[in-house]
Amino acid sequence: MPINYRLMGAALTIVKQATCATPSGYRTYLRLLKNPKTTIDMLQALQNGTIDIFAAGFSREGNTYLTWLIQNIFPNLSLAHHLHNTVSIKVALKQGVPVFVPFRKPVDSISSLMLKNMHSDKNYYRFKSVRKIHNNPSLLADLYIREYRHYHQFLLGMKDSLTLFKSESLFEAPVEILRIIAAAAGIDGSYLSLDQCKDLTNAYFSKKRKQGLSRPLSGGIPTKEKADEKKEIEERYLKPHPFYCDCCKIAAKLDEGAWRVSD
Repeated sequence: MPINYRLMGAALTIVKQATCATPSGYRTYLRLLKNPKTTIDMLQALQNGTIDIFAAGFSREGNTYLTWLIQNIFPNLSLAHHLHNTVSIKVALKQGVPVFVPFRKPVDSISSLMLKNMHSDKNYYRFKSVRKIHNNPSLLADLYIREYRHYHQFLLGMKDSLTLFKSESLFEAPVEILRIIAAAAGIDGSYLSLDQCKDLTNAYFSKKRKQGLSRPLSGGIPTKEKADEKKEIEERYLKPHPFYCDCCKIAAKLDEGAWRVSD
């Protein structure tokens, strides 16, 4: 009997969302499945109100680059990042922490996330039975489409309380975004220059290129090989999925209300 990956994906998504609906549930999920000390510490810091800024994009949507910029330009800021869960945004907003959210189109985010997990040697989960999921693109596509829809639908409902911007804006207007972050944190950002950001960007991509030499598909640098596989993923796994169209519509609505360079 063939495996129904969409039914399996739906069941796993329901369990995960129910488990992670509260901070304590999210901590339990992290402890059970991952090696989460840093993540749990950041979540606890959010609850304690000791975080200055929260970078809260979905997976593969510019979080690492945004984190790199903030940590290098504002080293004294307390930053939470890479939590990838809606409950952490709720906690941040409750504590009055400014939340900044880069986002990408679903084809870019989901296909990149699939490639990262399908081709990486890193074990993201503790149990072999869970890690096996990452060897099945049909199940991965279903899980990540559902997660993308859930996360971005939440962002859409909370858009007036967040600073949303397309991930591309981090490269088009880094100074403007960093000055907005500085203002939200109550610090001076007037001294920032494009040259500073260019130097940091060059250093960031130099590091990523070195990773890309050994990880052409799962690394963070665009390559022709990755672009070809992303296109195949979109045609074979994303477009046929009944929720993929929802993801595209949500992303378009987010784009309508996102910060722009001209704002």
